[in-house]
Amino acid sequence: MFTVIETVTGDPEAKLESIRGRRSRFGGLAVGIVLAVVGLMLTWPATVSAANASSPTDLADVCDLAAVLTDSDPEAAIELIVAARASEIPGATVARRTACSTQLDDAAASVALGTDLALSAEGACAAAGSLIASGRTEEAKAILEGSSESDDAFEQCPDLFESADAEHSVPAPSPTPKDAATRWDDFVEDVLTPFASTGAFLLGAWAALLVLARLIAFLPHLRDRDDSTAERRKDRAIGGAILLILAPPLAWVASSATADDPWAGFLWFAAILLGLGGVGAWTIAWPLATSSRLSIEVPPNGDKTVDSSVVAAAVRDMLGTGATGLEIPIGPDVKDVSDALTQLSDNKWTALLQKVWLFLTNIRPWRLTVSVKSADTASYSIERNGRQVASGDIRAANGRLGEKTDEGDYRDGSRIAAFAAAALVEALAGRYEDMRPDLHGATVGTGIALQYIASKGYQSPAHRAAAVHLLGKAVDADLGNRAAIFTLKHREFRDETAPEKLAEYRAWLSAFCKEAMERSLPTQANPIDLREPAVRSASWVRDDLIVRALTMFGVVSRNMLAVPRPSETIPTSSMRSDSLVIAEFFVKLLDVRKELDEERRRKLGRRVDVDPAPDDRKRKVLAAIDVDRFNMRPGECRDHEAPKVAYSLACHYAQFPEGQSSEHDPSLKLRDEIPRLLMRAFADSDLREWAKTQDPELEPLRGDPTFSRLFAGERDGRLTREPFLRSSFQLRKDERTATLDGLARVTADDELATKLGLSEARLGSLVRAAKIAQLLPQQSLDGFEWAGLEWLFYKQRLTVAALRDAAGDHRISAALHADLRSHGYAGSAGSVEAWLKGLSESVKP
Repeated sequence: MFTVIETVTGDPEAKLESIRGRRSRFGGLAVGIVLAVVGLMLTWPATVSAANASSPTDLADVCDLAAVLTDSDPEAAIELIVAARASEIPGATVARRTACSTQLDDAAASVALGTDLALSAEGACAAAGSLIASGRTEEAKAILEGSSESDDAFEQCPDLFESADAEHSVPAPSPTPKDAATRWDDFVEDVLTPFASTGAFLLGAWAALLVLARLIAFLPHLRDRDDSTAERRKDRAIGGAILLILAPPLAWVASSATADDPWAGFLWFAAILLGLGGVGAWTIAWPLATSSRLSIEVPPNGDKTVDSSVVAAAVRDMLGTGATGLEIPIGPDVKDVSDALTQLSDNKWTALLQKVWLFLTNIRPWRLTVSVKSADTASYSIERNGRQVASGDIRAANGRLGEKTDEGDYRDGSRIAAFAAAALVEALAGRYEDMRPDLHGATVGTGIALQYIASKGYQSPAHRAAAVHLLGKAVDADLGNRAAIFTLKHREFRDETAPEKLAEYRAWLSAFCKEAMERSLPTQANPIDLREPAVRSASWVRDDLIVRALTMFGVVSRNMLAVPRPSETIPTSSMRSDSLVIAEFFVKLLDVRKELDEERRRKLGRRVDVDPAPDDRKRKVLAAIDVDRFNMRPGECRDHEAPKVAYSLACHYAQFPEGQSSEHDPSLKLRDEIPRLLMRAFADSDLREWAKTQDPELEPLRGDPTFSRLFAGERDGRLTREPFLRSSFQLRKDERTATLDGLARVTADDELATKLGLSEARLGSLVRAAKIAQLLPQQSLDGFEWAGLEWLFYKQRLTVAALRDAAGDHRISAALHADLRSHGYAGSAGSVEAWLKGLSESVKP
């Protein structure tokens, strides 16, 4: 026992250092061991001593050690004292049970005063006063500074704050306008004023170099170049801009570094500014001079027969994807902006700056001016960088067959606009190679204009003769215009059903593709692997005329299989199998075009309109139906909104006998789907006329009363849209429900439902849907509102109460938005939610 006591006796500071050392090495575990040893020492059973009591000297050592620990580790001091007082041993002395009372109080006070407190102002002042009176200024300082109402406490007892040397937070004063003005004055004095001359030099130098670049663009070497592409213009613009930006500051730095020698500084300054800046001005002048930005002006001439916006639209249509990035502000817009900028001020310097600004920013190297002389004559002038590059006269009569100025769907004003636009397209395509692909070999403006007029203004079968005449003139004007040649053949053979004519057109399409692809169409013996890099990179893969030709090839082949044909006229042994191979190849080609389109978009790093992706998607569905047709299997049950797709599917189903079921749904009879599909297809009046008497694929249906009723009377186009399409045939059985407006007025009773062949519940839902459909926009049946109505119909949410619930339930609007997005809708969820809310407020019980 004596040896144990010796380990904790001696100098108190040594004892403290001993404990600290152990705690630093072993943490809490070491402290616990020390305390346990002390406790064991003080509570050791008195089996070897007659008197069971600790020596007062021993307890004094413990108390001294506890006093030292109170300042640095009061919790350890308390534990030490508690261990020394342990009285589990019977007969413990009073001195032992009450040992170290003063040190215990000090340690407990230290622990308590070390607690974080957030007292009120009054409580903090009271506590601080007591602590200062007892000599605990540090604790008082902590109490005052930790008060939850420090500012109020300072006001109540500032003397205590001073005695404890405590601080209090002073709220920053609210800034005033005067303060802001003062800070601005300081900023001007300290920053702007010292750099004013430097900043003026930099701005002036940059402006001068830009003016120089703009002037260089008018030099003969640059003003009419023909080697410009979008990528080259972009690269040179970036490089030139970097040189222009760097030249003035580098010249300034160089002159400053040689300030000791004025002549050397001047030479360095001039060399860098004129050399580097001149190269930058020349570099940026190239994209300025070769920019494709243009303006179209049609000076007023009394009766306005030509509008500049019509000319601009024609330019974009003719160039197709070549017009990507083409900026065509029309004349009035340019004039209004110029007038607005030049009339801002009468001050000479301001007016000069305005003119310089317009000179630098309103850069439109190309200008087309169309001067209308009379209702059917005009002249045009095309300028590039101030130099005339083309001009000529226009006669509208060259764009029609007869003397009627409104022949076809065109008027003479539109014909003048087309000829003027084609002249501009000819000039542009001759100088920009990336504008040529969609012209399909056309290089003569007259041929481009005639082909455009025939395609846009003479689409009706009644205008076939005039269209063929104009297309023939287009080909005569430009033998390389493949688009005109293709369109001419299409108009010649589009309405043919004779076997010999169909065979002739099919052979021509095959030869056209062979010439464009520089290889024959694929066969079973000679396939084309679109995975080969050489094939994927071929120009014909991106040629839209090839896609149109393959689409027509499938149509003609299907019609040839449907017409009664003498075996000696048309060989049929391999036609079906060859057509199947070509249709499967066409589906793969469309997939490759989509992949190439996505690769190009990723390469450019932005979304651009490259090739008609929406048309390709529709063509792929049509090609898939062709594959099923040549395989003589029903295929998938496709329910498409596009009239041409619905029509193709109806014609495909017509080739199967009565009672034939779908491959995927045995309960679905193919013939039963035909009326619904044709009703949707007849939104296109040309398809309706073709189906009525001419389409050979619909011959199996002729004489069927159900088919004949499709052509009886006029139809309400809105009933060809879901949710009415599936019941449109039944609705036409009664005059009251034959139109959407009439359907919205009827009462859904059992008598009317029986007459129509519908359940009363179904009729009631249709009536409610018709009332809502009257509120929807009629100009487009493909809007998201109609798709939303269809979703609400089949979710049985058309009652007033159900609509109000849907408008107030975010989950329902979110589900509707998700369904719309799956069908291609790109709008936000908020617009759908707003539409639902507006609908619920508009529908009456």
